[in-house]
Amino acid sequence: MGEQHWSTQPPPVLLNPAYLPEGGWAPPPPPSPMPVVPTRYPMFWRTPAWSVWRPILAFIVGFGCFLLLQVLAMVVALAIDVATGRIVLKTYLDELSKGRFSVTPVFFLANNVALGLSIPVVMLISRWLFRQPGRHLASVVGRIRWRFMLGYAAAISLPWLVMTGLDLWWGRAELSVTTDTWLLLVGILLTTPFQAAGEEFLFRGGVMRTFASFVRRPAIGIPIGALVQALLFMAAHGAGDASLNAYYFFFGLVAAWLVWRTGGLEAAIAVHVVNNVTSELSMPFTDISHMFDRQEGAASLADLWPGMVCLVLAVGIAEVFVRRLRPAVVGPEQATRPVLEQAGPRPAL
Repeated sequence: MGEQHWSTQPPPVLLNPAYLPEGGWAPPPPPSPMPVVPTRYPMFWRTPAWSVWRPILAFIVGFGCFLLLQVLAMVVALAIDVATGRIVLKTYLDELSKGRFSVTPVFFLANNVALGLSIPVVMLISRWLFRQPGRHLASVVGRIRWRFMLGYAAAISLPWLVMTGLDLWWGRAELSVTTDTWLLLVGILLTTPFQAAGEEFLFRGGVMRTFASFVRRPAIGIPIGALVQALLFMAAHGAGDASLNAYYFFFGLVAAWLVWRTGGLEAAIAVHVVNNVTSELSMPFTDISHMFDRQEGAASLADLWPGMVCLVLAVGIAEVFVRRLRPAVVGPEQATRPVLEQAGPRPAL
């Protein structure tokens, strides 16, 4: 038999010496599901493991869960209202078929809970489809920065409280204690922060990251993600009034800027909670049956400009907080640490 000759060339797939541990050849590691370079919050889902099917499926699943939760909220609220005698089912369905939808306190609170449940839904999507821990939806550091969020919420509360007080004084609203006053007072305090945070996780977290990830370059991907989420946020409110739609769209853009500038959802959640809680302060003392009436003529820019001014003030206050507290605006930690180490010691100020 002739002498056998074996090739001394290494396998062609291995060119990096890092893949040659002692003892022989090892396959390259799988692509990282986390960013490997310093990354802004909206681009966190654009990683080496990204594939086009991931954001497409994420949007389909997220949209389906959103609709399912809304339907469940209506069914549960309707069942409770019928069981407690608050409404008569046949009469309610007849009114609904004629396009007249009456909001009850139970439905309002059930809707808040349904929107709040967007938080675990988006976190599960992050873990399942993008293989990232759900905690990284809170911020680039993988957690809620409570000191930053609570301090910012306290700082922005004054403009909204002033606006609400002036609105009640000028409007001369007739307030009175009703049988639902305590239910709404406690319910608003318990569920509205949950609802506001849920919308931020859904739109500024899930939707913005989903559409931003379609583009590799952050300078293009982030504006696309911000615009799409603002449009969907506006559409989700189901308003038929142009002024209301302009307000919701503007709110969505401001919240997106806050997320980009601060590196997390905390500031946007604070604005959303303060805005919603202050706007609902009079609800326990009024008739709320038509609170979701958002058809043409339901509002005007004259009614909405104070809220827009408060949003602009919130942007300015956020800029002050960012410059003073210096929260991390890029992440994750394992991607930013090498950059900081290479940069050398931080100069004293």
